[in-house]
Amino acid sequence: MKSVNNKIMPYLFFFCFLSIHILSETQIRLICPVRIFQEKHPIHRLKKETIKLVINGTERNIIEINPKQKSIGILPELGRYFILSFQSSVFNNEIKKRVSFLVTEILNNRDTLIIISPLKIYQLNVSPNKENLIHKINDILIQDYYMYNQKKISDETNLHNKIKKLKWTYSNPAIYQSPFRETINFLSTYPQEFFRFSEKYLKPSIENFQQVNKILNLKEGERWWIHFLDYRFYDLLIQTINIGKDISQYVYSRIWQQQALQKTITGKLAHFEKSLLMVKKFPAKKIVDTLLKGNINFNVFFSSWMNDTSSNASNLILIDIKKFFNTLSRLSGGISINSKETIPDMEKIKNHKDHYFDLVYYFNGKIEPKSLRMILKPNQGTQISYPKEIDKDEIENLIRYQSLQKISIKDFKIFQHRIQFNVESFKLNYSQNKKDQFGLLKIIVHLLNLEKESIFNNTKTMRAVKPKLGISFSLPGRFKGNFLINITLIDIIGNSKTTLSRPIQLKQIQEDSKTRLAGFEPAAFGSGDRHSIP
Repeated sequence: MKSVNNKIMPYLFFFCFLSIHILSETQIRLICPVRIFQEKHPIHRLKKETIKLVINGTERNIIEINPKQKSIGILPELGRYFILSFQSSVFNNEIKKRVSFLVTEILNNRDTLIIISPLKIYQLNVSPNKENLIHKINDILIQDYYMYNQKKISDETNLHNKIKKLKWTYSNPAIYQSPFRETINFLSTYPQEFFRFSEKYLKPSIENFQQVNKILNLKEGERWWIHFLDYRFYDLLIQTINIGKDISQYVYSRIWQQQALQKTITGKLAHFEKSLLMVKKFPAKKIVDTLLKGNINFNVFFSSWMNDTSSNASNLILIDIKKFFNTLSRLSGGISINSKETIPDMEKIKNHKDHYFDLVYYFNGKIEPKSLRMILKPNQGTQISYPKEIDKDEIENLIRYQSLQKISIKDFKIFQHRIQFNVESFKLNYSQNKKDQFGLLKIIVHLLNLEKESIFNNTKTMRAVKPKLGISFSLPGRFKGNFLINITLIDIIGNSKTTLSRPIQLKQIQEDSKTRLAGFEPAAFGSGDRHSIP
């Protein structure tokens, strides 16, 4: 019996690894970016036992939690996407200086720039000629601002004139005999016109945020959004709030003079005040969730802050606007700055670091809308931000992306602690001079124990100049026993990925300088291009 068991054990061991291999190939790893704050400062440590993940009401197992750190001032292995948007009446010299600093001091040739002008969304490649890029951005914004302001100024002037006319009737009641009738006429038309104006011009466009997410959908690389806000942009909103206060004070102090109009005026005034509340209520939750879904860091520059002569109503609305944008920047891992000096302010955003975590879990096989909830254990006054909803289309796109097999891994070999394989079928693109072609590949290696816990991982990005690439890397010599290795390849240009899972057996060896590095090295096999990445 003992002899039979000894003969069967190797087969049982093989089928155990086979089942793990099949399971890992069919299960798709999903990643959720999570940020945790305490007293407005990010928390740098998070463990699986201190957080619970609930999806559609069911608690889900967390595979791993990986701490992440990124900064605009640190060039990542992959490229970056910079989104610039503007809420300003004009494209002024202050904004020009900040855009110029961003292009010359921060952007790299591998980055992509997305410009959200008042009229359109543009996608620009960052070329080595920074001066040409700055001129191109300036030309786009100057032209679009001119066309945008032609309509906006006309609409704004019409509403300002109505406010001025009503104020004049209150200041000259003896000359204008029917201020109450004028008030009714104002309240009958102005609220609807101003509401349409605010939806068109004043409120942040959710469509722009969603459109940017579509552009960046499943793209590799960091996403940095920089928003330029001039408070003078909200001048009409402030004037409208102030005239609402004037109407209330004037009408309620003299309502006894016009008993017959009392019900009409008070009803229309209540409707006006309700409309103002709707205008001031910005869609923070939807925009934050859109930013978090795309793992986009939102940063904002405030300029032209209120002065001592501003009314209390003006100050309150500007404070509310600032709180709204502060919420967007903080929860998305960005920063908000009150602009004073161009260069020091841009240096602040350059030096800011975002600390967050990639929470990894398995896809459950159901393509349906996902409602996520994170629960901290215990929750000691901390605040957590993460995407709350994932719709069906996003799930389908993600699974399709995870399932693409255009890029392939061939000729997998292992000898002791050295892994070797060839990468084929990735997309080649042309460089700036239109002569040299290249591919861009991200390689992610995970070593798991039999409990499918990650015990080692390494990620590198490499450039290939031929349609075939040989990869070789060493695992640390301290590992001994049976493991599962997952190798994920991402074709950044072709936007496809594949994963290879293999059971492996490692024997402990004495660590030398090569195995201790556990890095990717030039392949000693295959006919493909070879690169050394330390």
